[in-house]
Amino acid sequence: RFDYIAFGPQLHDQPKVRELLAASLDYEGFQKLIFAEGLPGCSGLPAEWSPGLKCIYQTIRDKEFSPRVEMPKNLEYAYSLYAVEDLKRSAEWFQHSWKKNLGWNVKLKGMENKVILDRLRHDPPPLFRRALTPEFPLCMSVLDVFTSNHPDNYIRLKNPQLDDLAKKLMGLDSLSPEAKKLCLEGLSYLIENRYIVPLGPMSFATLKKPKFKNLIMNGLYQMDLTRLEAE
Repeated sequence: RFDYIAFGPQLHDQPKVRELLAASLDYEGFQKLIFAEGLPGCSGLPAEWSPGLKCIYQTIRDKEFSPRVEMPKNLEYAYSLYAVEDLKRSAEWFQHSWKKNLGWNVKLKGMENKVILDRLRHDPPPLFRRALTPEFPLCMSVLDVFTSNHPDNYIRLKNPQLDDLAKKLMGLDSLSPEAKKLCLEGLSYLIENRYIVPLGPMSFATLKKPKFKNLIMNGLYQMDLTRLEAE
């Protein structure tokens, strides 16, 4: 999965606000909160897709982190109640970080999954969390979601260069030099311009009875049961 905090269209013309919201998070602290093996702020996608991709905290300069910016009105962070405890705990942690480091009181809004999807389609909030499961285990499937005409482009990003880049990736082997270059360029654009804050690689637990074997998890974290056997 590709989990990230997204900045809605209301913040597209406020790059300094996006910068502050991204810079004021304690990524190491969040790693401890969710017991992640990988450090949040990194893409969480296979490293071989985009060698050299910087994590978001590596692109933040000290001079960019200054709380001398007024908090936008109605700054709200929306999240799904699908996995209520984990997502609520993360949301409260983000809220605390922004209050502590910026003095900003960001309102939290937990919604049922169907409700938040309807909100994202018609009136995206300024901040929201998304968990993207790519259609295919390819960088193209991730970048395509942020192209101008994609129905799941909830941040309403309109960038012809990114659209063209995603098209060029279609049909390419993800491990080819050209695909790696394009993937790096596309992901870097999203991260360095603070359209998203990736939340890094995460681990998930699956409960399985001991009598079953040969359960395979593919690159999309989906179960492949073609070889499943019961002792």
